[in-house]
Amino acid sequence: MFNSIKKTVTGLLTALFFILLCALLSLAIAFPLWKWASISPSSYSIVIICAAALAVIIPLIKKIKGKVCRK
Repeated sequence: MFNSIKKTVTGLLTALFFILLCALLSLAIAFPLWKWASISPSSYSIVIICAAALAVIIPLIKKIKGKVCRK
């Protein structure tokens, strides 16, 4: 009886800890980005556009490099 209650409480505490950890990590990532976007929208936009372009260009370059025949 007490063993099942202990497992249940341990499982709930583990889930609660995981949820809290996810919330803190989300806050640690999102808050500085929000603050930066609020303070300087133009520099934030430039960096995000460059990051998105790199996210598209780098896989394309890797795909093209993989198809080049070398002798």
